[in-house]
Amino acid sequence: MKENQSQDQNTCKKCCSKVICAILLVALGATGTLIYQHVANAKEKDVMDEYLKEAQEMEKSMNQIMEKHRKALNKVFKEGGMKNSNQSMVIRNDDDENFIYELTFLGFSKDEVSAEIKDNILTFEGAKKKQKDDENYLSSNFYYSFSLPEYNAKKSPQISKEEDKVVVKFAKKKSSK
Repeated sequence: MKENQSQDQNTCKKCCSKVICAILLVALGATGTLIYQHVANAKEKDVMDEYLKEAQEMEKSMNQIMEKHRKALNKVFKEGGMKNSNQSMVIRNDDDENFIYELTFLGFSKDEVSAEIKDNILTFEGAKKKQKDDENYLSSNFYYSFSLPEYNAKKSPQISKEEDKVVVKFAKKKSSK
C-alpha cells in the first residue's frame, strides 16, 4: 500500500514538473508574440513568422501533453491515491479577442468548484468535506481571486465547467485608433 502511494507521489511529482515546463514554454511563446509586434523589418518579420509558427506548434504539443497528464492525475485521485491533496492551478491564456482564465483542478468534482465575478474580481473556489466518523472529517479546499483587466462589459463573460477545469472568458475592449 505504502509502495503504491510512494509510486503515485513520484508519478505526481514528475507530472507536476512537466506541467511547470509546459507553462514556461507557453510563456516563451507569449514573449515571442510581444517581440513580433515590435519588428519593422520585413526580413526580420519572416524570421519571426517562422519562430512564432514553431512556438505555436510547441504550445499545441504542450497542451496535448498537459491534457494527458491531467487525465492521468485525475485517475490517480479517483483510484484513491493522494486523497487529501489539493492539486489546482489557474493559467491566464489570452487570445486576440478575449482574456481567458483556466482553472485546472484534481481531486474535486465539478460540482464542488465555483467561479464568480463580482465587483471586477474573478474568484475560483473549491471545497470538499468528507465525514470520516462522528468526530473526524477530512477537508480540502482552494481559493483564487484575480482583479480583472478592463474588459468589454457589454458582452457577458462566458463560464464553462468541465470534469477537471473551469474556463472563464471576457471580451477585450476594442482599442480606438
